[in-house]
Amino acid sequence: MARKVLVVSDGAINEKTIGDELEDLQGEVDGYIQTTYFGEKLAERKISLIFNEDGKMIGLPPTIALVEDGELIDVIVGNVVICSSDATSFGSINESQKDFIKKELAPALFTNGQIGFVFNV
Repeated sequence: MARKVLVVSDGAINEKTIGDELEDLQGEVDGYIQTTYFGEKLAERKISLIFNEDGKMIGLPPTIALVEDGELIDVIVGNVVICSSDATSFGSINESQKDFIKKELAPALFTNGQIGFVFNV
């Protein structure tokens, strides 16, 4: 079975259909996965951000800056898969979740010249 996700990479947000196996997620982020439900906005909407758990150590470029109350909390690097989630699994992102993400991710130019996004958690 396939799942519909958003993939954030190279300064763009793209809709994509991928398989529903762990290996499919690992393929999208080029390595082992880590996920975050950072902030109430994502948790309330059951949205997960999935990314390469070793991304910072291997020097992947910044993709999403997580900001809370005007302060930088963390930066997610490398490709980011955005999907629906519940307590036990990842699923297809629905239209409401997709609209929320596209509205909330603000384009940004990072100090290294990389185009990415800022998400106010």
